[in-house]
Amino acid sequence: MEAEQLILDDFIVEENAKLIKVGSERSEQSFGLGCTLGLLPVVGMITILAILGVLNLISGFFALIMGALALVGIASLVASYAKKRSIEDTYNYNVKLEIERYLRDYSLDRQVFDTRAYQILPPDAPLQAYITPPPEVPLPEEGEPSQEEKP
Repeated sequence: MEAEQLILDDFIVEENAKLIKVGSERSEQSFGLGCTLGLLPVVGMITILAILGVLNLISGFFALIMGALALVGIASLVASYAKKRSIEDTYNYNVKLEIERYLRDYSLDRQVFDTRAYQILPPDAPLQAYITPPPEVPLPEEGEPSQEEKP
């Protein structure tokens, strides 16, 4: 039983790592693309205003900084959305199927998998969003600290 538990633990950690990797990659791509493409219109607008004489050096620099900050905020929001969507898609089209295949191959119940994943994964692990906590573990009420936050 101990060897089977270690194999299950390794499988859970491996599948969670896949979700982390995909989420990080898509988030980085989206953020980089958003900043790069978003900066072009800001620089173009500042250049046009400078050519027309509406903008001086100080106000141009200020406009560039404000535009860059807005772009970073928007790119960060888009990256967060891309990360969430890529984790959902990877789970639904890859990880979920691999979990089902693993459970079928080892003749395990999904509740066994969920219980073990709940025990070994940190609360912020992406795979935690797709597992059902064991029935004996009460869900924290709103405003109530979770088990990890209690002293």
